[in-house]
Amino acid sequence: MNAIEEKLNALKEVYVPGLDARKKDTFPALDPVNFVYKVDVPLLPDLLKAEDGRSFYPCFTSMAQVPEQYKHFFLWVAVPFREFCAFAVKSTICHEIIIDPFTSSLILPENMVVHYSGLEAPASDEAEPKTEA
Repeated sequence: MNAIEEKLNALKEVYVPGLDARKKDTFPALDPVNFVYKVDVPLLPDLLKAEDGRSFYPCFTSMAQVPEQYKHFFLWVAVPFREFCAFAVKSTICHEIIIDPFTSSLILPENMVVHYSGLEAPASDEAEPKTEA
């Protein structure tokens, strides 16, 4: 097991930014599978886009990893890491996750997200997580 796998296996909870999805006028046509629920509040997680057009659901290992200016734009929920992976697998919007995008930037491709979710789904070609410099 490499250092990245050890870190992912030890990760229990992540912090997820999003918008309150109860505002039906803002999100009228989205399938509820695209929401993270915490205490009955549906949250539409933020999406980050790479220069190549790929989208990622961001999550953070601690609130200390979140830049101050980013914190105030969103509602935040703490969810179990594997539950967040399962959410991404089921989402109709995006299936990849980026952990701590403003610091260590660990990208989990779809096959790794599926692995950590405990669900079964077709895996993409990428087999290894990537760290961005």
